[in-house]
Parts: sequence; C-alpha cells; structure tokens
Amino acid sequence: MKAVQDVWDVAVVGAGFAGTLAAHDLARRGLRVIVLERGKQIGQETSGGNLSADPWWSAFGLPRPDFMLPVVRRHAAWIGWSFILASVRPHPRVELAAFARTDLDTYLRGILQRAGAALREDFSAEEIQTEPGGPVFVRAAGAAVAAKAVLIASGADEELPTRSGFLRRRAGGRVFFVSQQRLARRDSGAGGDCTLLELQNLPGCADAAATVLRMPRDVIVTVRGSAAPESLADWSFRPGDIMGRLKTHPLIEEVFHGVVVGEWRTRILGAYPPARRRLHGERVLLAGDAALPMGGSPRPGAGFRWAALTAREAAETLARTLDRPTAFRLRAYAERVRAASRRPLRDRCLLRLRRFMARAALLFNRVMFWFAD
Repeated sequence: MKAVQDVWDVAVVGAGFAGTLAAHDLARRGLRVIVLERGKQIGQETSGGNLSADPWWSAFGLPRPDFMLPVVRRHAAWIGWSFILASVRPHPRVELAAFARTDLDTYLRGILQRAGAALREDFSAEEIQTEPGGPVFVRAAGAAVAAKAVLIASGADEELPTRSGFLRRRAGGRVFFVSQQRLARRDSGAGGDCTLLELQNLPGCADAAATVLRMPRDVIVTVRGSAAPESLADWSFRPGDIMGRLKTHPLIEEVFHGVVVGEWRTRILGAYPPARRRLHGERVLLAGDAALPMGGSPRPGAGFRWAALTAREAAETLARTLDRPTAFRLRAYAERVRAASRRPLRDRCLLRLRRFMARAALLFNRVMFWFAD
C-alpha cells in the first residue's frame, strides 16, 4: 500500500456538475480532494444541460456566473397528430437562465482550481474497492487512487455503480435517453434574446418531449424521453425525424430561421423500471444522476437542481463523517436523497397523466367528427 500522504481525504469520481460542486465544497472546508474524470478534459463526456432554474451558486458560496443569460420568451406547446394543440405561457415565477455548456465546463474547472482540489483527467474508473481498516481504492486500468472516502458522481452511466455492487439491473423495460443537436446561427454576431420553446406529446413518440433553445450564437434542440432499448440500438427511433415534421409550423419555423444544421448526439440516461440502487456503502456515497437519473423529468433545469442538491448533501455528510463514517449517518444521507427525489418522480407521473388526457381529448374530437360526417 502507498504511503499515508498518498491517501486523499475524498476522491470524487466524475467532473460533471454534481461532482465538481461537491469537490469544491469539500476542498473549501480544508479537505484534500481529488477529482477523477474519464474524459481527456472536463465536458468531453457530457451532453445536454443548457438551462438552470435555481440560483445554485449561492448555496456553494459562488458568484453568479456572468455567462448565464435570462430566458425572456418562453412558450409551451402540446402537439396533436400533425398540429399544435395548444400554446401557453408557463408560470411566470419560474425564472430560467440559458448558457452554453462549454462556458459552464470552463467555469467548473476554474472553481476546482481556486478551491485547491486536484484534477486527474483521462482516468476511467472501473471499480471501487474498500479495504477493511484501510482506505477506499478507485481502480482503473493500470492505476489506482486511495482515499478515506469516495463520492461517485459519474452521471447516468451505470457501469461503475454496477461493478462496485451499488446497482442491480432489472430485465426488460425501457430506457431514458437524451438526444441533442447544436445548430450554429448564421446571424450569431447580431446578439438577441434567449427564447425557449417546450414541446410535449411529440408525433412518433408520445413519451418524448423536446426543448428548442434559441441563444445569441446557437440553437440547441434537446429531445428527452423513453424508448425500447432495441429501437435506440438499431436507430428505428430517430429524434431528428420527429423534429423534421415540426419545423414547418410557424411557431417553430421562427426559432429555426437562419441556422446551420448539426448532428444529433444521443446518450442513455437510465432504465425504467429503475435499477435497484444503494446510495451509500462503507465510506462511499452516490450523488447526481449516479444516485438517481433525472433525465425523465419534464421540468427544465431539473437535472441541475438535483445535482446541486445531492452535491451539497453529500459534501456535508462526508465532511461530518470522514473520521467516523458511521452507518447511521450514511444511511441518513440516502434517506434524505430518496425523499428529495419524490417530487421529480411525481412530475413524471403528472406528465404521463397530462399526455393521457390530451390523447383522450384528441380521440374524442376525431370520433365526434366521424359521427358528424
């Protein structure tokens, strides 16, 4: 085993939003923290994440990022078989901020450096091993990092939690996915406001929803939903085809005006029914999407809200229990996280109910038109 000085206080696996915030909080408390990122640089392995609905920076003692732009126009639309059923303005008290993910990744790297946390990139963690009476090891191919405690914030990728015994997959079911397309604006030098268009009940995939975010430099199209794993594997489900059917509508055509077409990037966020997860082990905690994927939540910015909440809870728990990691305190963390996850789960149920009511109304209208003829 390595010398004592090579044993870190906390090793954070994943330099995403949750992992970086937790590492910043722990390093600011005076702990020796190392962040292990599988990508060659922060942000290489992420997609999505362009909207925030909460001032998460204030909870971590950080200044408001200057690259965040307010969303001044926001529309929500229900889609019928081939037309927009309704267009409403969402609740005005929910303030959204838009940003480019590359700007956020640069910001996250900066707060890590200022807090004094170490960052090791191109480290693909394969397994977490706990030595009785010794440190916890994060092992990769030909390398290992030892720490008194480990925080797994590796996102929705289930490989590391599964290999380490924190997750047990369930057979069958569907998978949550996010597919994103970034379109460059030809008039990017003209500036302008941020406009958000939310689309529900998409044609061809009723379990999918989309957001179209028009920013000064880019237009970002994100499709989230659930599908059978085989349909994503053989690409029988194509989110680009769904959006192609809607681009001709006047409400959407305005958003797509003057853009350069880009490619889609699809990422799996988790499974439904969800896998059986343990949110804590002996000196190990899970946070962010590693604890529970929030990709299926219909609320914009729900992923960032969830990541910030679990990062703060995990940092406080590890700081208090680093020298005495009692099972009671670690179990209390898991209970608080599960309690906080119930609201996003209720959101999903509410969204499914709304979709069912919309389909029932459309079916009723078709039946009435058929009788009228």
